Amino acid sequence: MSYFPAISLPCVRRFSLLGPVRPGAPERDWAFAFAPLLPLILWGNRRPAASHVVFALHLYAFLLIVFCVDLLVVAASLQLGGAGLASHRLDVVLYLSSLSLCGVYLHRAISVVYGARTISGIIQAITLTAAVGAIVLGYRFAVFLITLFSA
Repeated sequence: MSYFPAISLPCVRRFSLLGPVRPGAPERDWAFAFAPLLPLILWGNRRPAASHVVFALHLYAFLLIVFCVDLLVVAASLQLGGAGLASHRLDVVLYLSSLSLCGVYLHRAISVVYGARTISGIIQAITLTAAVGAIVLGYRFAVFLITLFSA
């Protein structure tokens, strides 16, 4: 059963490898994949685990805004006669620009929340940005597998 009553997705109902569709699952899974990295990379901060999860959800909200802007760029590309995401070059440019923007935002966010303002803060932001890139690529691969095996 789909949680979206206006949309009938029989492929989602058939696919049971990852379990039933749960509202909010991608956000929770992404936050739980990213949150344990925060105390490992941002050493010396004695914060409760819930604060790391909240920070991860905050970053995920920022990434959703960035992904929405990416979709607007893709829509503009299609309107101008481009190939959209079928263009490998546009996909790579969008991914790298989003990741760069995420890195700048992460540096600012960890300097405010965790007090990482020195050169080590820059290194920590770069490391966290690489982790975000790996998680986003892993998520895209998981969506690919779901799409592949649900058809």
